[in-house]
Amino acid sequence: MTTPRRLAVLLLALTLLSGCATLPSQPMLAAVTPTVRALAPQLRVASSPGPLTAGAARVEITPAIGASLAGYSRRAGKPSTGIHDPLYARAVAVSDGDDLVLIISADLLIIPPGFHEEVVRQLNAALAAPLGPEDLLLAATHTHSGPGGYLPGPLGQMTAGAYRPALRARLVAACAEAGAAAVGALRPATFAAARVARPDLLENRVDPAGPVDPELTALAFTGADGRPIAMLLNYAAHPTLLSSKNRLFSADFPGAACRLLEQRQPGLVALFTNGAAGDLRPQHVGGRHNVELVEHLGAALADSAAAALATARRRDRVEVASIGGAFPLPPTRVALGPVKVPHWLITRWLPEEALFTVVTFGDVALVSAPADAASEIGLRIKRALAARGLTGVIVGYANDYLGYIVPAALYQTDAYEAKMGWHGPTMETVYEAIAVGLTEEYLRQRANGPAEETFTGLPVVVLRGEPYAMGYTHGRRWRAQVQASVANLMAFVESKVPNFPWRMTFIRWRWSAVYATMRPFIPQDYLDELRGLADGSGVPLADLERVHALPELAAVWCTNSAVFGRATKDGRLLHLRNLDWAIHSDVQRHTAIFVRHPARGRASVSLSYFGFIGALSGINEVGISVGQVGANSIDQTLRGMPMPFLLRRVLEQAGDLPTAAALVQTAPRTAGFHYIFADALRKQAVALETTRRHCAVFWAGDEAAKDVPYAVRIPHAIVRADPALDPTVREVQRCSGNRPDRPGSESPVGKKAYEVRYRRHALLIQEQYGHLDVEGMIAIARAVAPPSNVQSIVFAYPDLWVATAHGAIPAAERTYLHYDLKQLFALEE
Repeated sequence: MTTPRRLAVLLLALTLLSGCATLPSQPMLAAVTPTVRALAPQLRVASSPGPLTAGAARVEITPAIGASLAGYSRRAGKPSTGIHDPLYARAVAVSDGDDLVLIISADLLIIPPGFHEEVVRQLNAALAAPLGPEDLLLAATHTHSGPGGYLPGPLGQMTAGAYRPALRARLVAACAEAGAAAVGALRPATFAAARVARPDLLENRVDPAGPVDPELTALAFTGADGRPIAMLLNYAAHPTLLSSKNRLFSADFPGAACRLLEQRQPGLVALFTNGAAGDLRPQHVGGRHNVELVEHLGAALADSAAAALATARRRDRVEVASIGGAFPLPPTRVALGPVKVPHWLITRWLPEEALFTVVTFGDVALVSAPADAASEIGLRIKRALAARGLTGVIVGYANDYLGYIVPAALYQTDAYEAKMGWHGPTMETVYEAIAVGLTEEYLRQRANGPAEETFTGLPVVVLRGEPYAMGYTHGRRWRAQVQASVANLMAFVESKVPNFPWRMTFIRWRWSAVYATMRPFIPQDYLDELRGLADGSGVPLADLERVHALPELAAVWCTNSAVFGRATKDGRLLHLRNLDWAIHSDVQRHTAIFVRHPARGRASVSLSYFGFIGALSGINEVGISVGQVGANSIDQTLRGMPMPFLLRRVLEQAGDLPTAAALVQTAPRTAGFHYIFADALRKQAVALETTRRHCAVFWAGDEAAKDVPYAVRIPHAIVRADPALDPTVREVQRCSGNRPDRPGSESPVGKKAYEVRYRRHALLIQEQYGHLDVEGMIAIARAVAPPSNVQSIVFAYPDLWVATAHGAIPAAERTYLHYDLKQLFALEE
């Protein structure tokens, strides 16, 4: 290491070990509740969970001998000389038929920032139904004899040796491999939970008379055939029985406990998660060698867990749920002796936010602590959860790492734990507020359905009256959700632009210029509603305007179909609409059902997003339903009415399909879009293929597409994806392989949008012709939905069936929620 680099590392070490001072926590605390409520739509609390399934797997992660060790700064990441016992990533996947959660325990020191995200990304590439970040609880056992080299930055280098990106990549891949294998092994299972106190095995290393958490919690998942699947142990103690002098890879006592359980029950995968162990360590039994202590403590935990579970009640139905997200952390100012190091100078080395999650199995709540949390704090959270009827389990060293979380009184001392409290004494209060807030949201939805403002599964926003009043009500009543939704979309778009000087200023100026071009073509009612939304929510009007320009700028690939008459089982009209967009934008977190009763126009119901007043899909009070498909074209302009406002105008003004079609034909249009409009009462549907200058109209069952070789014509049915059937529109398209720079047009055959969203879609309708019902349409929606699917809807007037994406799980893979449209229209504000 060069001398300047050594000096930099030394300065950082002295800085981190000299105590911190933080700003007041009130702004942080004020942000916790709105953040929790913004996460509420993640939850899918089933009234009657389905049969439980579980699967487990393990993958060895022991590095080659000679790789560095992590855990002790005095060992400074020295190379290993051997292997005492193998290291593993162990995983258990659990589902109640609606929600799937995955717990991975790895024999690592910590989970560094970004590691969890990388594992989720690899899992989502491997799984048919991807996970949201809150669905993965990724914990380190906190062994101090595990691999080094995977922790970037000067602090990681001091405790774990030189950073090795290839090693980190292998560890990420192994965790993802274990998780994917566990999901692949899902089978019918039962669940049992037990607790037993073992205060004789640990002590408070800061204060011998201080608190300890003696509770050993054990969770067991057993196959319906009686064969073991997985057992999870949770106990709070530092795995430091092997000292800094040790140079052998080892999982310490957690590894010994898991190994013994797996040897006794062939087929079992045993996971260990640590608790709030920031100030706790195992008791050192006099006269024993460190290696003997490892086996002694491992056996004690294994024996106690097995004995406690022997009499525990086993259940084959238990509700599985997860909730969580990234929360901002209190700002840090680190003390270097009497000098306070400015936050801006040190922030690049310390996290500014961390992922907090809660995973529940019925009344058992696993609460993540992305830190070394002190036992006193863990005990308080457990007591708070017990008062609410839950068995709390603190899972430490999980998802992220933010240093130590210590009580305020300890923070004022010279204890090592206090000096490693990077986010100061207020972090204690913030963590408790997050942990309890997330569990309370789960309890609220379990007891009453979703949060009090919601109706059978999704938030419902009821708006009435003049445009400004509708916007103001939307913003005032749902202020936190609007702010979170707009901020999320703004950040997503801005993250896609490469970095350069004055980047943010340029992005927002250009974005606003796009909206300004379209603004003259937006009806005044909608401009007034946007102004009311800004005044009610506190979100700047300019930001709301930028969000409403987004659909004209971002590619949206969707599919629509409508079937009726002879095509359906009972003759009624069914309109399927999949909205496929950037699921990784997390827009799905902010989904709501909007019921609008404008002072002028028809009432409508649409599935949309907080802070967005346009329509992307919906149905009005007389049964006219609308959906669109992005169809990129060179015949486009920004001098026109944005598509979401045009669709909303159709919902509010159309009482029949000719009127709906005429509204689109006569509107000043922008880019290429296809539309399917359906009339549930008259049982008819129409497709419109549009560009700036062209609008082709196709009535279901007519002969307009008879000469198009790639068209699939079905009586009493109509299907659209992005390839146009009209030759004039197709010739100017960029989508589905067309080259508008060449004369004529190219066939879309062989392109995914055509082969799956159009042709396969149409052939599935043909296969079920005459027998189509809601279930059949949902099956088709699932068959053609891509991973980007954020909404899936079946309009079956007077019924409405909707599914929304959950994390990275496409909407069509989720449970479809049923709504009675008459009840929705009757709701009061």
